[in-house]
Amino acid sequence: MNIEMMSIEEKKDITRRIYVEYPRFGNILQEIGKCHKSYRYNLDPDCLVIYGKSGVGKSTLFKRYATNYPREVKKGNTYVPVLYITIPVPATHHTMVKKLLSTMGDPIVERGSTANKTLRLYKYLRDCKTQLIILDELHNFIDKDYYHTVLQNVRDWLKVLLIDTGIPMVVMGLNEAQKIIDTDPQISRRFLRRITLEPFTLKNESGQKEFISFLSALDSLLPLTKRSFLWADEMPQRILAATEGIVGFITALIRYTVELALDRGYDKLELELLAETFDNYEIGVSKRENPFMV
Repeated sequence: MNIEMMSIEEKKDITRRIYVEYPRFGNILQEIGKCHKSYRYNLDPDCLVIYGKSGVGKSTLFKRYATNYPREVKKGNTYVPVLYITIPVPATHHTMVKKLLSTMGDPIVERGSTANKTLRLYKYLRDCKTQLIILDELHNFIDKDYYHTVLQNVRDWLKVLLIDTGIPMVVMGLNEAQKIIDTDPQISRRFLRRITLEPFTLKNESGQKEFISFLSALDSLLPLTKRSFLWADEMPQRILAATEGIVGFITALIRYTVELALDRGYDKLELELLAETFDNYEIGVSKRENPFMV
């Protein structure tokens, strides 16, 4: 559909659903795929852990991968090839098994002891042919109210789940979640693949190339009649200063500014619109001088 023929609300809807798969994301999706394929070998599962600051795109990656393997019903049988959950708060072995069962579709999720629920979960994983388990927010395994210690009971429950089922896992968390993996040798040796997802940078040539490529791709997807040249001149430096290179902040900055441009009849993003968005929203980790006015 021609952009000029769309309503403002249709254009805003496009903006909210924009997704840019830049090379680094593609590489990590391939690593997740390698772990996924290891379910065929029926040996120690090949597991992956991804660390990174909030907003760098970890959850988006997981959701993107999981959508490629949707739940299916064939001849009355339900298949869940990829089981994806966000680790609950508080994280206990009881809340974990309950969340997993609920996501599998267990109609009696409240019934039974934790041990019985765990056995029921094992049966679901077998019957539904689950090949990969993805766990988001691994840092919820850390007790923030008690000296930031690791919740060992739930970690041990997860370790037994991994050993008993042999299903490969991909887990994600903030950088502090490293202690969860590294302080238990039995967990650590199973998560041999480690990736840290860093924010964008302009400090080196490869970082510049990646960031400019990302901004160019993002610009091309905006539902505006003219290009905004987000990758040109000093705009990358301005956007980096505003967002600290965190992809979640970048997409929020652009999305809110596009909506502002549409409401006011602009055909592309202007510096004054970006400056207004930066002032009106909590873009970035901390407030600084507005980089679109300097």
